[in-house]
Amino acid sequence: MLYNRLTGEAGGTESYEINLPSGGTSFVIGNLIQQPSTSQNGAMLDYLSEPGNTNPDDHLFVVNNTFVNNRSAGTFVQIGAAAMSPALIRNNILFGNGTVSTQASAVVDHNLTGSAPMFVDAANFDYRLLPGVAAIDAGVDPGSGMGQSLMPTQQYRHPTEASSRSTAGAIDIGAYEWLPDLIFRASFE
Repeated sequence: MLYNRLTGEAGGTESYEINLPSGGTSFVIGNLIQQPSTSQNGAMLDYLSEPGNTNPDDHLFVVNNTFVNNRSAGTFVQIGAAAMSPALIRNNILFGNGTVSTQASAVVDHNLTGSAPMFVDAANFDYRLLPGVAAIDAGVDPGSGMGQSLMPTQQYRHPTEASSRSTAGAIDIGAYEWLPDLIFRASFE
């Protein structure tokens, strides 16, 4: 799952924003994932939750995403107990209240958590970064997983496209790379 916008915005009653109930090698890279306060389930990304899973692989890579949880509590990455391989959760913005991961062995690093203002216009679902926020230049090269590069090469562009993602200096945390010329546009692209 690469470079998507998965949102309930205001008033959605969906359950999970991403549901991968049977596991398998899964790459969740460069997505904007938003859950409204009215969501029926506190978990945003659900992985390997189906009982009796027969999938022999359980590698999960969650890299450079922007998660926005508008519920009062929840879980950003819910991983079923059958998962034996540690998930990689790196370079993500985890905005709002909630548990980062339910897997104790998950590799969780270079993420930004909390609810301090950091987005251009969160009220209108524009989650590009403001200048000077802690996510800028704070990421690390995500490496590779299962022989595939985990480095994001694109970013979501509203309403239904992706555009190239350029990195100046260290990679930014989250789904968007901060670019000064984009900050002044009236609407997000």
